[in-house]
Amino acid sequence: MTVVSELTSQFGVAAACQALAVPRSSFYRSRQVPSPKVDPPSPPKPSPRELSEEEQSVVRETLNSPRFRDQAPREV
Repeated sequence: MTVVSELTSQFGVAAACQALAVPRSSFYRSRQVPSPKVDPPSPPKPSPRELSEEEQSVVRETLNSPRFRDQAPREV
């Protein structure tokens, strides 16, 4: 791309790219400054309505008990 850059001052971008068989879009893309890297998003905050570990285990035990084994969680 440096050769194309040198020729653009004398012949223009279109003529220089055509002479060297370089697409103009590639020439312009090579001149762009890379965008700064964005930090990855932070993990989502826990819901204030979330059950504690103890409560979750109690719910699991209840749902898996023989009494409710054949029912969907919404039915229980």
